[in-house]
Amino acid sequence: MNYPNYNEERRIAQRFALDWEVAVKASDTGWTFDEAGNLRDLSSLGAFMYLGRGLIAGASLEVQIQTPFKGNNWLIYRAEVVRVDFSEDKAGVAVRFDRSRPVFSSMELTGKLTSINIPRIDYR
Repeated sequence: MNYPNYNEERRIAQRFALDWEVAVKASDTGWTFDEAGNLRDLSSLGAFMYLGRGLIAGASLEVQIQTPFKGNNWLIYRAEVVRVDFSEDKAGVAVRFDRSRPVFSSMELTGKLTSINIPRIDYR
């Protein structure tokens, strides 16, 4: 009898381990989310990042990824939250991009992004 190999990689797109800065913005009726974090993995289909707070699976957001290359260059994606993993001091957030090609931008962020106006939800 053949048993499925659950350890086999099932992702369609190749992912890359990174440690880049990321900014996440979301707004919906009644709340706003604006948080800085660190990108752990990136592929053409999605990303996994660490944020100070988590989002709800299914939330739509804008992900801005700062590249470490010359200049202040950012990759900007529209995305949907597909999974959230909570730990004591951070939330791991997996997102799926709505398209594989980002918008490229050069922009200056003024100051550190902070969280504003979003109700805190304890998922534990």
